[in-house]
Amino acid sequence: MKKIALKAAFAGVAMSLIATAAQALPVSQLSVASYDMLNGNTGSFTYWDDSYNGTGSTTTSGAPLSGGTGDLTDGVIATQNWFNTPQPYVGWTRNPLITFNFAAPVIVNSITVHVDDANGAGGVSTPASLSYGLSGGSLTNVALADPAGSAPTSFTIGNLNLSGSAVDLQFFRRSSWVFVSEVEFFGSVQEYQGVSEPLTLGLLGAGLLGVGLARRRQK
Repeated sequence: MKKIALKAAFAGVAMSLIATAAQALPVSQLSVASYDMLNGNTGSFTYWDDSYNGTGSTTTSGAPLSGGTGDLTDGVIATQNWFNTPQPYVGWTRNPLITFNFAAPVIVNSITVHVDDANGAGGVSTPASLSYGLSGGSLTNVALADPAGSAPTSFTIGNLNLSGSAVDLQFFRRSSWVFVSEVEFFGSVQEYQGVSEPLTLGLLGAGLLGVGLARRRQK
């Protein structure tokens, strides 16, 4: 029994050192591989996701869009209200739920959303709240205060520590419309790292040597 226990102990040490681990890279803006949602709506103009490159009709209000990226992650942040430059925005008359997919597992530390604040002009205001969470799981809702003024604005939600490969966001309207120009994620990619082969062999040898020495001591 002692021999078995010693073997298991040394083998466990060796394997724990050899085992690969998911390590987080430095915090930076995360690249979104794709996002899935219902297309925007129409009003005085069309507020669709015109540049979306995935599956679905970008010229049909409320059409399901999946597997692509578009206006929400193209790096273009609106600097004027919707009635001056509608193009950077996607606008909805519903509370849109959007799933953002990443190419690899990530740790999301913060999310910044860029929206229009027209102070109710044309029924467009900042969202009343935003829900977030890992895709398919429960969502946490955060109330958003309506800032002073009537210019495009942004909200950042931090200290999230969301670990996964997809994040759900849902915007809840304050008035008839919600207009979003960009969504940004900040965090780190979980990098899959392993121990090099020479070190692996060395660790295995050390484990076997330890077992051999233990046997000699018992004789």
